[in-house]
Amino acid sequence: MRHTYIFILLVCSTGLALTARADTQACTLEGQVNALGTLVDTKDCMETSTELLVARFKESCSALAQLGAMGGGTPAKVTYSEKCPANPQAACKHFMGQAVDYYYYRRDADLLKTTREGCGKTGGTWWVP
Repeated sequence: MRHTYIFILLVCSTGLALTARADTQACTLEGQVNALGTLVDTKDCMETSTELLVARFKESCSALAQLGAMGGGTPAKVTYSEKCPANPQAACKHFMGQAVDYYYYRRDADLLKTTREGCGKTGGTWWVP
């Protein structure tokens, strides 16, 4: 749970401000995160369908990539694209009340449950395909 709050703090501090059009509207993050004391391989993707300043969006993605290093893993690999990959396990729509959707691809059942709870607590809407 502690890492969920660190994650939320990092996202808030990056200030996902809506402004000029973004050339890149999605970033996929792949790496290891510390989930309840265990390093877990994850693949997540953040996507916006609104117009974010490119530099601000990339700054947010870079900050999220550093989360793995904070918990004893390594920074996530970041790949930029127009859309998130297909076939997510689930997503947090309107992540943190912003015009951002956050998709999850490699989560075990326990981590997915914790992630769902965090989504709801931060103003997002949980979505499962």
